[in-house]
Amino acid sequence: MAQQAPASGLTAGERLDRLPFGKFHRKILMLIGAGMFFDAMELYLAGSVLGALVKSGYSTVELNAQFISWTFYGLVVGSLLSGVLGDRYGRRFCYQLNLAIFGLASLAAAAAPSMQVLIVCRFFMGIGLGAEIVIGYGTLSEFAPTQIRGRAVAGLVYVDNLVDAALLALRHEAAAGQAFNATDGLPVTWKEFTDGLADGLGCSHARWSMPYWMATGIGFSLEHGYRLLRRATKLTTQPLLSRQAVHVLGRNQDFSNRKARELLGWEPRVDYATGLAATLDWLKAEA
Repeated sequence: MAQQAPASGLTAGERLDRLPFGKFHRKILMLIGAGMFFDAMELYLAGSVLGALVKSGYSTVELNAQFISWTFYGLVVGSLLSGVLGDRYGRRFCYQLNLAIFGLASLAAAAAPSMQVLIVCRFFMGIGLGAEIVIGYGTLSEFAPTQIRGRAVAGLVYVDNLVDAALLALRHEAAAGQAFNATDGLPVTWKEFTDGLADGLGCSHARWSMPYWMATGIGFSLEHGYRLLRRATKLTTQPLLSRQAVHVLGRNQDFSNRKARELLGWEPRVDYATGLAATLDWLKAEA
């Protein structure tokens, strides 16, 4: 059914985007944040429990490796299914479904007669945990007002401008022993930059956004989760999100280039529009 616009001419989504950040958003944030917290806590507690299971003779190191692997297999399945089902049946239904799957699987795990049965139960618990992460992100991004998304200044510098600054520093006598910030000094945010890339490439704009503290926690969780997975499965890929990436994308990178301007006489010669256009041409050529 098509979404009907109210008398004001705005859809429900547009009205939500125009709301200021207030009590309603804080409540949503606290509820989802609490769910994410217990989600991460459950994953971390598993490591301590596995050590105790080996000591008691209930499990072995090899079975523990399978336990960790099947947990992440469940996370992948839950993440994929929750996105599809959430768009089809709604976030609320999927949230309730993932809680039911996780709850029932947890009860079954508590009564597991062997480590093999526990691993099977853990797989279904992983489905619920994986769905929780995706649904939480999606809900936060949909309710967060647009004015608080992607506000961090990106601190961009076009590569030609960076090379110019480096060459000047190599040749200038006063540059010896000095450190310089090379940035174009533009107040362009990450949202503006990614929206510009999306428009130039014919892609949709980034929809998801989350609070800095939550993204940091997720980055921490993924870093340690991938570390455990590497030990168990020899995985070589990098985490989807890291604390370093969160810091770069979530904090203002508006460092002053005044020293380079005054001491080296450096000035960015390629403006933002020209640099963005050249970047888009390069991306299209590489595609």
